[in-house]
Amino acid sequence: MRTTATVGRHVLAVLLCLLAAGASVAGQANTGTLEGDVRDESGGVLPGATVTATHAESGFSVERVTGNDGRFYMASLPIGEWTITAELPGFRRVVRTGIFLDLGRTIDLGFQLDLGQLTEEVTVTAAAPLLQSTTAEISDVIDTREVEQIPLNGRQFLQLAQLSDAVVIPPGGTRGAALQQAGPLPNVGGQRAGHNIYLLDGVKVTDELFNNLVINPSVDSIQEFKIQKSMYPPEFGGKASALINVATKSGGNQVHGSAFAFGRNERFDAHNYFDPPDEPVPPLDQRQFGGSLGGPLVADRTFAFVSFEGQRTRRSLTRTFSVPSGPVRGGDFSGQASLCDPLTRDPATGVCGRYFPGNRIPTGRIDPVAAAFLDAVPLPTGGGEVQNLTSVEQSQSDVNQFSARIDHRFGRADQFFARFSTFDAEDLQ
Repeated sequence: MRTTATVGRHVLAVLLCLLAAGASVAGQANTGTLEGDVRDESGGVLPGATVTATHAESGFSVERVTGNDGRFYMASLPIGEWTITAELPGFRRVVRTGIFLDLGRTIDLGFQLDLGQLTEEVTVTAAAPLLQSTTAEISDVIDTREVEQIPLNGRQFLQLAQLSDAVVIPPGGTRGAALQQAGPLPNVGGQRAGHNIYLLDGVKVTDELFNNLVINPSVDSIQEFKIQKSMYPPEFGGKASALINVATKSGGNQVHGSAFAFGRNERFDAHNYFDPPDEPVPPLDQRQFGGSLGGPLVADRTFAFVSFEGQRTRRSLTRTFSVPSGPVRGGDFSGQASLCDPLTRDPATGVCGRYFPGNRIPTGRIDPVAAAFLDAVPLPTGGGEVQNLTSVEQSQSDVNQFSARIDHRFGRADQFFARFSTFDAEDLQ
């Protein structure tokens, strides 16, 4: 029995992110927010203080001036490491380094400026507090380190979702698994896998027909991803379960890249405990290969990042079926319930007039179309009339995934990025 399924998904995402000075805009789904206040030694607010945030990887900076309440607000910032500087004439400058902004996170920072010359500087190196005090959502962020360093069988990034509480990936063969073209999907908090929402750089990549993820980005192209399990903001709606948002990598001022090749073969596999020890290990040939490259097109202004991943899998696939036995194909139903000759059944009452003698259908009465069909159906490999055929055939799976991203800064206030992604999977059983 052979079936063929081919799946192709192409998504073009173009997002424009405007950071206008003094504007108060809601944070994008693939960015984060910095806010806070500036005070003096006595705790009084300091209006007119200049707060500058600089992105370590790209050199992009955002500048704000505190209002009458001493507060500043920076929305839609790229994720990653930031350095924040607060200064005001007559006070020592304060620099905070090592501030890591995660996907969809809002960090509230407080600065205290001491009296002194502006040329004097106080540097504070400390991570931002882990407490999320701005929203009531229950969420977890899987960052670059975990994505890159934890080994994944098959390089399916959603396997890392199990690092979060109340997340499981059902075993193969469960309801809906056949429709998950981009790999196994997680169940979050007891909800079905088809009730999740999937975003890639803030753009929905959820197949609304089959309720699954249609693009499985390469692990090497993922900056981090966030699982928002409940109480997430109202702009995300439509499904009962979790919101899974993936942010892809962008280029920086330094050229960086990766290359990989992984292989699996039955020569390295042990026998299944329940398989006969005298039979060979079922064949398996799985190869995954690809790489990524990112860097500047114009220093401090335009950056590019590309990634490719391919997978070629040839494995043994074992399935059981129910097929007619040899005697049944010839019309011999002896030992089973009595067979009525349909030509003798009363059409008005449905009463059978005569049963086939010996419960055998004469050879001349077997429909030639049915006989031709049965000639193409394999004979049983076991006894009985149900689950009597064990079929061992080869399963072939070819997957190609490509992504390209361009980031550009128009000036201190405006930035832009465009990403093209394609995911193509062909499965032959």
